[in-house]
Amino acid sequence: MFCSMKTVKSIVLFLVAIISFNGFAQQPSLHGFKIKSGIIEYTFNGDFTGSEVYCFDNFGSFESIQKRIFINSGNNLVSDTKTVITPVQKITINMENDSVIATESGGAPAIGTAVETQKLLEAGNFKKSGKEMIAGLMCDKYQGDFGKLWIWKGIVLKSQIKVMNKNIIMTAVRVDTLTPVDKKKFYINN
Repeated sequence: MFCSMKTVKSIVLFLVAIISFNGFAQQPSLHGFKIKSGIIEYTFNGDFTGSEVYCFDNFGSFESIQKRIFINSGNNLVSDTKTVITPVQKITINMENDSVIATESGGAPAIGTAVETQKLLEAGNFKKSGKEMIAGLMCDKYQGDFGKLWIWKGIVLKSQIKVMNKNIIMTAVRVDTLTPVDKKKFYINN
Protein backbone atom coordinates (compact mmCIF):
# COMPACT_ATOMS: atom_id res chain seq x y z
CA MET A 1 0.00 0.00 0.00
CA PHE A 2 1.40 3.41 -0.98
CA CYS A 3 0.67 6.61 0.94
CA SER A 4 1.25 10.19 -0.08
CA MET A 5 3.86 12.20 1.85
CA LYS A 6 1.03 14.29 3.33
CA THR A 7 -0.68 11.12 4.64
CA VAL A 8 2.61 9.83 6.04
CA LYS A 9 3.24 13.16 7.80
CA SER A 10 -0.27 13.05 9.29
CA ILE A 11 0.35 9.52 10.56
CA VAL A 12 3.70 10.57 12.03
CA LEU A 13 2.20 13.55 13.85
CA PHE A 14 -0.54 11.29 15.22
CA LEU A 15 2.01 8.68 16.32
CA VAL A 16 4.26 11.29 17.89
CA ALA A 17 1.34 12.68 19.86
CA ILE A 18 0.48 9.20 21.11
CA ILE A 19 3.97 7.96 21.92
CA SER A 20 5.48 11.13 23.33
CA PHE A 21 4.93 9.90 26.82
CA ASN A 22 8.07 11.57 28.08
CA GLY A 23 6.91 13.06 31.29
CA PHE A 24 5.23 11.72 34.33
CA ALA A 25 2.72 8.93 34.57
CA GLN A 26 1.75 9.66 38.15
CA GLN A 27 -0.72 12.21 39.41
CA PRO A 28 0.94 15.62 39.09
CA SER A 29 2.19 17.44 42.18
CA LEU A 30 1.54 21.17 42.66
CA HIS A 31 3.65 22.02 39.60
CA GLY A 32 3.29 18.71 37.78
CA PHE A 33 6.39 16.68 38.59
CA LYS A 34 8.05 15.30 41.71
CA ILE A 35 11.58 15.96 40.40
CA LYS A 36 12.79 19.56 40.06
CA SER A 37 14.50 19.32 36.68
CA GLY A 38 15.76 16.92 34.08
CA ILE A 39 17.17 16.34 30.63
CA ILE A 40 16.29 13.12 28.85
CA GLU A 41 17.60 12.15 25.42
CA TYR A 42 15.63 9.60 23.39
CA THR A 43 16.10 7.72 20.14
CA PHE A 44 13.27 6.51 17.89
CA ASN A 45 13.31 3.15 16.09
CA GLY A 46 10.84 1.00 14.17
CA ASP A 47 8.92 2.38 11.19
CA PHE A 48 10.23 5.84 12.11
CA THR A 49 13.68 6.87 13.33
CA GLY A 50 14.95 10.00 14.96
CA SER A 51 15.71 11.68 18.25
CA GLU A 52 14.15 13.78 20.97
CA VAL A 53 15.55 15.90 23.78
CA TYR A 54 13.09 16.52 26.59
CA CYS A 55 13.90 19.12 29.29
CA PHE A 56 11.85 20.25 32.26
CA ASP A 57 12.41 22.62 35.18
CA ASN A 58 10.63 23.96 38.26
CA PHE A 59 8.82 20.64 38.76
CA GLY A 60 7.40 20.73 35.21
CA SER A 61 6.30 24.37 35.12
CA PHE A 62 8.64 24.74 32.14
CA GLU A 63 9.17 22.12 29.42
CA SER A 64 11.04 21.93 26.14
CA ILE A 65 10.67 19.09 23.64
CA GLN A 66 12.78 19.04 20.50
CA LYS A 67 12.18 16.22 17.94
CA ARG A 68 13.52 15.11 14.57
CA ILE A 69 11.68 12.16 13.07
CA PHE A 70 12.31 10.37 9.77
CA ILE A 71 10.46 7.67 7.83
CA ASN A 72 12.63 4.59 8.21
CA SER A 73 12.32 3.64 4.53
CA GLY A 74 13.78 6.46 2.46
CA ASN A 75 15.08 8.50 5.41
CA ASN A 76 12.66 11.37 4.67
CA LEU A 77 12.34 14.00 7.40
CA VAL A 78 8.69 14.19 8.44
CA SER A 79 8.87 16.14 11.69
CA ASP A 80 11.40 18.64 13.01
CA THR A 81 9.77 20.52 15.87
CA LYS A 82 10.41 22.28 19.14
CA THR A 83 7.65 22.68 21.69
CA VAL A 84 8.00 24.98 24.69
CA ILE A 85 5.48 24.82 27.52
CA THR A 86 5.37 27.50 30.22
CA PRO A 87 2.74 28.21 32.89
CA VAL A 88 0.84 30.45 30.44
CA GLN A 89 1.50 29.13 26.93
CA LYS A 90 2.39 26.17 24.75
CA ILE A 91 4.06 26.86 21.39
CA THR A 92 5.22 24.38 18.75
CA ILE A 93 7.60 25.55 16.04
CA ASN A 94 8.52 23.85 12.74
CA MET A 95 12.33 24.03 12.95
CA GLU A 96 12.78 23.65 9.17
CA ASN A 97 11.25 27.06 8.44
CA ASP A 98 10.81 28.65 11.90
CA SER A 99 7.03 28.76 11.50
CA VAL A 100 4.54 28.40 14.33
CA ILE A 101 2.59 25.13 14.03
CA ALA A 102 0.43 25.46 17.13
CA THR A 103 -0.02 27.77 20.07
CA GLU A 104 -2.15 27.74 23.20
CA SER A 105 -2.32 30.64 25.61
CA GLY A 106 -4.66 32.55 27.82
CA GLY A 107 -5.54 32.94 31.45
CA ALA A 108 -5.52 29.23 32.24
CA PRO A 109 -2.22 27.40 32.72
CA ALA A 110 -0.95 25.54 29.67
CA ILE A 111 -1.46 21.79 29.91
CA GLY A 112 1.92 20.12 30.22
CA THR A 113 3.26 16.64 29.70
CA ALA A 114 2.39 15.39 33.21
CA VAL A 115 -1.35 15.87 32.70
CA GLU A 116 -1.33 14.66 29.07
CA THR A 117 0.60 11.52 30.01
CA GLN A 118 -1.76 10.68 32.86
CA LYS A 119 -4.79 11.01 30.57
CA LEU A 120 -3.15 8.85 27.90
CA LEU A 121 -2.21 6.12 30.39
CA GLU A 122 -5.82 5.92 31.49
CA ALA A 123 -7.20 6.03 27.93
CA GLY A 124 -4.71 3.37 26.76
CA ASN A 125 -5.67 1.02 29.60
CA PHE A 126 -2.03 0.52 30.70
CA LYS A 127 -1.48 -2.01 33.51
CA LYS A 128 1.75 -2.84 35.34
CA SER A 129 3.27 -6.06 33.97
CA GLY A 130 6.75 -6.27 35.53
CA LYS A 131 10.12 -4.52 35.87
CA GLU A 132 13.03 -3.97 33.48
CA MET A 133 16.24 -1.88 33.23
CA ILE A 134 16.25 1.01 30.74
CA ALA A 135 19.21 3.43 30.50
CA GLY A 136 20.63 1.80 33.65
CA LEU A 137 17.50 2.55 35.71
CA MET A 138 14.96 0.01 37.03
CA CYS A 139 11.58 0.76 35.44
CA ASP A 140 8.05 -0.44 36.03
CA LYS A 141 6.83 -2.03 32.80
CA TYR A 142 3.25 -1.43 31.63
CA GLN A 143 1.21 -3.14 28.92
CA GLY A 144 -1.78 -1.39 27.33
CA ASP A 145 -4.03 -1.16 24.31
CA PHE A 146 -1.38 0.74 22.27
CA GLY A 147 1.70 -1.22 23.38
CA LYS A 148 4.19 -1.06 26.24
CA LEU A 149 5.71 1.61 28.50
CA TRP A 150 8.68 1.53 30.86
CA ILE A 151 8.44 4.13 33.64
CA TRP A 152 11.08 5.19 36.20
CA LYS A 153 10.02 7.51 39.03
CA GLY A 154 7.06 8.53 36.91
CA ILE A 155 9.17 9.32 33.83
CA VAL A 156 8.54 7.24 30.70
CA LEU A 157 11.96 6.01 29.59
CA LYS A 158 10.76 3.72 26.82
CA SER A 159 7.60 3.30 24.79
CA GLN A 160 6.87 0.61 22.22
CA ILE A 161 3.68 1.54 20.39
CA LYS A 162 1.81 0.20 17.36
CA VAL A 163 -0.84 2.44 15.80
CA MET A 164 -2.32 2.16 12.30
CA ASN A 165 0.08 -0.74 11.58
CA LYS A 166 3.08 1.48 12.31
CA ASN A 167 5.62 0.49 14.97
CA ILE A 168 7.54 3.15 16.81
CA ILE A 169 9.92 2.62 19.68
CA MET A 170 11.19 5.52 21.77
CA THR A 171 14.04 4.71 24.18
CA ALA A 172 15.89 6.95 26.63
CA VAL A 173 19.63 6.83 26.04
CA ARG A 174 20.58 9.47 28.65
CA VAL A 175 18.77 10.59 31.79
CA ASP A 176 20.06 13.49 33.90
CA THR A 177 17.94 14.73 36.79
CA LEU A 178 20.85 16.25 38.75
CA THR A 179 22.23 18.94 36.41
CA PRO A 180 20.23 22.20 36.35
CA VAL A 181 18.62 22.86 32.96
CA ASP A 182 19.79 25.98 31.11
CA LYS A 183 16.90 28.48 31.18
CA LYS A 184 17.52 29.24 27.48
CA LYS A 185 16.02 25.82 26.65
CA PHE A 186 12.60 27.29 27.50
CA TYR A 187 12.79 30.05 24.90
CA ILE A 188 11.42 29.14 21.51
CA ASN A 189 14.43 30.45 19.53
CA ASN A 190 17.05 28.40 21.43
